[in-house]
Parts: sequence; structure tokens; C-alpha cells
Amino acid sequence: MHETMERWQMLVLYMIALFLMSLFSGTLAIAERETTTYHWEKDEAPSGQETVFVPQPIAVEIGNTGINASLTSGASYTLSQRYKVYLSPEWDADKAYLLLQALQDMSRYASDWQQNPTYWILSDAHVAQDIDLGPDVEVQRGSLRTITIASAAFTHAHPFVAKIDGIQGRYFSKRLWRAVLRFTTYIPGVGIQHLAIDHMLQDKYGVTVHVPDYEVLTGEPAHNFSKFTFEEIMGIMVMFEEYPSGMHVTQGLKYLVRRATDPFVEYVARANTGKGYIEFTDKAFIDGITHDTQRIILHEKAHFLWDYLFDEQLKADWIELGGWYYEDGRWKTTNQTEFVSDYAHGVNPNEDMAESIAYYIVTLDKLRSRSPAKYAFIQNRIMQQDYARHTLYFANTRRPHLCCL
Repeated sequence: MHETMERWQMLVLYMIALFLMSLFSGTLAIAERETTTYHWEKDEAPSGQETVFVPQPIAVEIGNTGINASLTSGASYTLSQRYKVYLSPEWDADKAYLLLQALQDMSRYASDWQQNPTYWILSDAHVAQDIDLGPDVEVQRGSLRTITIASAAFTHAHPFVAKIDGIQGRYFSKRLWRAVLRFTTYIPGVGIQHLAIDHMLQDKYGVTVHVPDYEVLTGEPAHNFSKFTFEEIMGIMVMFEEYPSGMHVTQGLKYLVRRATDPFVEYVARANTGKGYIEFTDKAFIDGITHDTQRIILHEKAHFLWDYLFDEQLKADWIELGGWYYEDGRWKTTNQTEFVSDYAHGVNPNEDMAESIAYYIVTLDKLRSRSPAKYAFIQNRIMQQDYARHTLYFANTRRPHLCCL
């Protein structure tokens, strides 16, 4: 043991001697991988001088397009090699890494977007839906497509620790996820990537839009129903994603159906928890994907939480909180206020819960101002329980979210 220590000491002294000899006999260059070189030079001045050579971005011409992409980081290099995604010069390493992460996640469900190289421009200006996929025209296989993405989509994409209402959590935004979702599920000139959407609906949310037999499921012929548009299904997926991860797949919910245009249908949407489907009508999407539409989507899904997920004690406590009681064959309440809508007040505790959850996610401030007690109930008794996998959302869809640690 003693001899081993002496050998190590001699080796260390020998290395120090070599270093000093090289230092005073010329220059010593130390290369670190292939990106950064530290170059030390002897100087006549007593204090000496240190010079560091900073690596410059690598400019790469994309095919024969005459367009130069900039490889400024490992992430930008991986994007170019793995997905044929090239970045304009204004991208930094952090945003390149976030884009890489988002595309890696989406690549599990879709791959056709990788067939053509894409040149991504980062814009500080407003971009509708945070991403512009370019002209809706078909291009030859292998031809370059230009994508413009808003720099605002990256705001708070990195989770960071924050505290709201005394609860510490991770603060983050899903705007980038939504933008990349659009990129991977719609290819200009080709159209909607139905297989990718089907795969994602089934894998992430446990639902499908393909009904094997409408007669069996709904009791109506198939011609009473139609297909969802791309924007409609995007709106549904984005809202399902707003639920805590533990509620993405909801027991009992299997199908999403879209009723064909029917002027005699008065309802907007309805959940059939016994048969396992949510039905949407024209009225749900008549003005596009508005806050009302978002709340409708969340509301109908919440009925499955009530029937399949919430235990009897939680329901009993909610009924008590809302002043609900059952009399003469219908639900009534002793409370005249503390409801987010007339519908929540006028039907039953199930509808009250569905409305309150929808407002909690989309229009949180209204729920908190109308009923601080219901806000606290949903926050503490629903969003923070084990079945939510400790994922908690505080803000509406225009703002980042807070996720409990």
C-alpha cells in the first residue's frame, strides 16, 4: 500500500514537471472534443495573456436550394440528421433543444412529415396558431418546405419551479406542443395525417373516431353522423391534453362521434357514459374553437370522471358543498350563488362538477371569483390526487400551467 502511494506521488510530480517544461519552452494547446480549443501562449508581460478561440456556427447549404442553415448546437445537428429539419440563423441552442424534444415525442405517432426536408424560420411577429406550414400545395418528394414558428411558442416551454396559492410546482406552457402537433398531423398539399391522429387519440387518450357500428353504439343509422374536420379534432386533442396526465385516458370513454348537420337537434354535445361515447353537433363548433367550445369538450369528458373515477365520498362532499339535495324526483340546491353558470346551478351536482372543472381549466378566474370553495375543492381534492399523477393546472389555455412536484 505504501509503495503504491509512492508510485502515484511520483507520477503526479512527473506530470507537473512536464507541464512546467512545456509552459516555459513554448506553447501548450489543449483540444477538448471538436468544438472548443483553449490556446495558452507565453507572453513577455509579467501577468501573461490568455486567449480563447470561440467556435463559430457551421453553415450548411440545404441541397441545391441556395438556402443556408446554421448548425449551432448538438440539437440542431441532430434535427438535421435525424429529421431533416434545418434551422435559420436566429435559432439558439435552447430553442433548438426544445424543438428536438417536441419532435421526438411526436415521432412516436407520425413519420410522413420526415419525408421532406424542412427549413424552420423563427419569427418574433405574431403567427396564427404559432406556426405557419407554408402554402397548401403539394411538393415533390425530397423538396424543401419552409416552416415559420413564433418565438412566443417557446415562452415557458422549459418547466421551472414556482409557487401559486402556497403550492409549489413546475410552471410550463404547452404552446410549443400544440404548434408541433399541427406540423406533424397536417402536410400541405397532402392533407390530414389520419393514421397519426388515430394513433395519438388511441395511445394518449384511449379514444377513437372510428365507430364499427353506429346502430349498436347510438341506436341510429350511420348516415346521421359525419367525420370531424381537422380543426375540430385538433381542438378536442388540445383540450384533452389540458387535463392532468393521469386523466388523459379516462375509463369508460371509448368513442368520439360527430353528428351530421341537423337543424332539428337542439343540444350542443352530450356524453353517454353508459355506451362510452361523446357526441358533438354543429353547434359545438359553429364559431370555431372558442373558449365556449373548449369548455364544452372538457365538460363532456368530466362526466366520465364523475361516473368512473370519483369515489362516493368525494361525490358526497361535493354535493354538500353545493347545497344539493334530491326531492320530488329531481335535484335542487339551497345555494343561489357560487355557480359558474345557470346550467351548473339548475340541473344536478354532476353537471355542476363538469362545469366547474371546465372553468377551472379554461377560465380559472371566473370559478375562483364565483366560488373560492369550489375552486379549492377541485384544486385540492381532484387535481392533486393520485389518479391525477400529481399534475395540477392553474391557468387558462392562454397562459402557462403549474404542475405540482
